Amino acid sequence: MPYIFFNRQIHWICGYVLLCAVLAGSVTTSPLPAPGYVSHADKFIHAGAYAVLGLWFGQLLTTAKYWALVTSLAAFGAAIELVQFLLPHRTASVLDLLANLVGLLIAVFILRYLSKFGLYR
Repeated sequence: MPYIFFNRQIHWICGYVLLCAVLAGSVTTSPLPAPGYVSHADKFIHAGAYAVLGLWFGQLLTTAKYWALVTSLAAFGAAIELVQFLLPHRTASVLDLLANLVGLLIAVFILRYLSKFGLYR
């Protein structure tokens, strides 16, 4: 599978930049207005962000290591929720953890689907 940047090291570095972006977005004050018409709209953002992380790092791993990836990124999300619990301007939520997990499971499903049909690895 060719990586997005055709170089494994650059792909890893960009992945760590993505992790830092998720961390920064999770601990700073939100620049987005509070959603008024969609209840729990931030859960879609959580699921999307973790799906992107899962797809990004999944390109670097074999299919046997996808569950290690899910566990690692879920632990990263849980650590962020613990940090948010300590911040006065943020709140921790079990629903955020669930949305993160849904995004990771979507990523694994996509990676396995692509692999099954020979479109990936």
